[in-house]
Amino acid sequence: MKENLQLQSILYQDSQTVYLGLPTTKQLLAATVDPVPTMSQQSWTDVDQYITDSLIPHDPALSQALRANHAASFPPSDAAPNQGKLLFLLAKICKAQRILEIGTLGGYSTIWLVRALPTGGKVVTLEINEKYAKIAKSNIRHAGLADRVDVRVGPALESLEKMAHEGEMERGGQV
Repeated sequence: MKENLQLQSILYQDSQTVYLGLPTTKQLLAATVDPVPTMSQQSWTDVDQYITDSLIPHDPALSQALRANHAASFPPSDAAPNQGKLLFLLAKICKAQRILEIGTLGGYSTIWLVRALPTGGKVVTLEINEKYAKIAKSNIRHAGLADRVDVRVGPALESLEKMAHEGEMERGGQV
């Protein structure tokens, strides 16, 4: 029968020295370790919903963007509201003035990101699919942010190479 071993520091001392040690490899291999409890997908969904309901007020423009994306049969890849809020906070915390987004889908995350920018800030978002870009532009326009977002259609690598060639990727450039 295997020994049940707690994985924590072992502290002991003799007359002159204090020793701090960890279990040996042999002890670790022989031990039974209680598995970390896992959460079901439903539990994660419930936690996300609680965070969203508690911390993120209803936003008509974002709700409209999600409805438009769903109506266009987009893949279910939009960020969750709490993830959008995290993107917003990260952009605010780092005092972003320009953001490059690769992959626009319907513009839901784009709306969160551009709202975090100061006056004069800009998001350039790259999307390969013309249908997605068209819906994203409509969603962004509906949110009143079209003047602060540049949706570029085409393969991202090509767009990035063009941007680099034109100096947009330089510090102080357009993006």
